[in-house]
Amino acid sequence: MEESGAWLIALDAIKLVESGLGALCDVTVAVTAPEEVRVRRIMTRDGISEDYARARVRAQRSEEAFRADCDAVFENNYPTPTQAAFAAEKFLDTIIKKSKEE
Repeated sequence: MEESGAWLIALDAIKLVESGLGALCDVTVAVTAPEEVRVRRIMTRDGISEDYARARVRAQRSEEAFRADCDAVFENNYPTPTQAAFAAEKFLDTIIKKSKEE
């Protein structure tokens, strides 16, 4: 990051914490949503059945594990992508402010 001159790099890396690479990050954030919301989103995105979507959700690590392993949690239970993006921007501003205070 220092070589690039960037002040912020965001990674969407499902295995970041499990791989140990999360230790290289200043802040890690777990993005969570209620199970029903995740199931519906997967069904819509991938065009799969509810049973298959539920099986995929159950195969993932628990929300509690993600929460425990990360520094912060963003709960994405917003009904539209626009609302989620707005909330995520405000959340990120808070994270940046806290990071600068430390």
